[in-house]
Amino acid sequence: MCIRDSLVGARYASRSGAVLYVDYRDPWHNLDFYDVDLPLAAYTIKVNADMEKACLAAARRVVTVSPTLGKWAQERTETPVYVLPHGYVADPKMEPYPGKLELPEIAAKGAWAEDQPIVFYYVGALLYGRDMGPVFSLAKDIEQQHGRRCLVLYSGIHGDRAREQAERVGAADLLMTTGAIPHPQVNHLVRQVTVNVVVISSGFEYQYPGKLWDVVAAQRPILLLGAEDCDSAQLVDKYGLGVVLSSEARPDAGDVVARLQRSEGAAAASADIASMTTDQLYGAFVDRVTADVLDPTGAKVTD
Repeated sequence: MCIRDSLVGARYASRSGAVLYVDYRDPWHNLDFYDVDLPLAAYTIKVNADMEKACLAAARRVVTVSPTLGKWAQERTETPVYVLPHGYVADPKMEPYPGKLELPEIAAKGAWAEDQPIVFYYVGALLYGRDMGPVFSLAKDIEQQHGRRCLVLYSGIHGDRAREQAERVGAADLLMTTGAIPHPQVNHLVRQVTVNVVVISSGFEYQYPGKLWDVVAAQRPILLLGAEDCDSAQLVDKYGLGVVLSSEARPDAGDVVARLQRSEGAAAASADIASMTTDQLYGAFVDRVTADVLDPTGAKVTD
């Protein structure tokens, strides 16, 4: 929620007695694009910080979407904080991709059969410093060191950038592209590949990207490129969903394959992951909101 909307909401709640929830996605005064040495910038940051503090204090509850954002919010207010990640849709709409792709026969042979390719799949824009180079390097190492056929499948509008990144490490022959395709086709493909790739851009470590939840729902191993302490990496590590690689890492290919193979089925076996469906997360949130609305005292009691 932007500053303007929160200010309007806080004033309306104060006058009407309505229960105010503030949606906290980004700190208002972390304005890195300002030169903080300029007097006007320093003044603007202070004003934003004061308004943020006032709006958070006026709320019955602050709602945010990741553990780090929840921690930041708790550092800024005594108002209870509710962390509500997006979660995943258990049975999303799916439709087959109409083109021909060299995908593994997971249903018939199992995901890691020696006679079928290991396919890494990345979906999305290659912006904000996202680089698939480490994936291409890993796939190339697997082929050269272990004799396993590897492919990297990309869906999105930046096929040319994907090819440039592959060429940079000498792995252009491993790239397959579909171009931009509808989400139902993505939902189908993420269940047909060996490994799904998630890239966390530098500066966005505090977020859970939407595509993370799509691949969690697919219940295939995840290769996450990003800082080891980012929220998405901690989720993958905590539940054994795959492998986390930093952007500068050049790991042993055999070790990565073994770790990915060990993570096969982890999402399906985890009761905690099963509870992270959008329906369940938002059902619990609605119950929390209902309890707050029905609380006649308006007391800010933590869960």
